[in-house]
Formats: sequence, structure tokens, C-alpha cells
Amino acid sequence: MEANMENHAEITLRSATAEDLEEIETLERECFTDPWSLRSLQESLAEKNTGCIVAVRSGNILGYVLYGAVLDECEIYRIAVAKSGRRQGIGALLLKNLEECVCLLVVGKQQTNPNLDDSNV
Repeated sequence: MEANMENHAEITLRSATAEDLEEIETLERECFTDPWSLRSLQESLAEKNTGCIVAVRSGNILGYVLYGAVLDECEIYRIAVAKSGRRQGIGALLLKNLEECVCLLVVGKQQTNPNLDDSNV
């Protein structure tokens, strides 16, 4: 799969905030036949081990990945890219960033808990 990598310099990846949830909900409706409601998104993001990374260009959210991470495991709950941002590698950027964040999380926990098994890292 070939992606247009020229626009990546314009894309910022960051943690989602409560202010982003309405725009994320709009993406949910655009991308899924079973979109999560604003309330579901709010409740998910409020959970201790849940996070959301957004891809932003020119102030607009083009994609996001909502995930849960516990110890050395991460589950992707939702990932979506706006129609206007597809075929540009945004989904791949989100996944790569998530992988890097989880790796840092695992390394940090292993340093504080040497009993964690790192055979699957």
C-alpha cells in the first residue's frame, strides 16, 4: 500500500482532549455504521487505562485511535480516518505513534517492576 507522505509534515499527533470529542463523534458518524455516541466517547476517555491519539492538520482532526492499555497489552477500540484524509498514511502514523507510546509505557513499568515478563515485547 502506497501512501502520500508529503503531507505528514503538516500533521500533528497528540492526545485527545475533552474538547476534541465532538469532532471525534462526527468522524464516528462518517466512518462507522455503528458510531459511538458522544457520551460513550466521554465515558471511555474518562477510564483510567484508556487513551486517544488524534491526527490534526490545520486545526482539524483527520483521524484518531482510541485504545486501552494494561501492563504490556494494548487493545485498539476504534480507529478512523476522515474521508478527506484517507490514502495519505494517517492511519499508519496513528498506529506507529500508538506502538511507540505503548512501548514507552511497558519499558517504564518494567523499570519499576522487574518481575514483568518482557518475552512478548
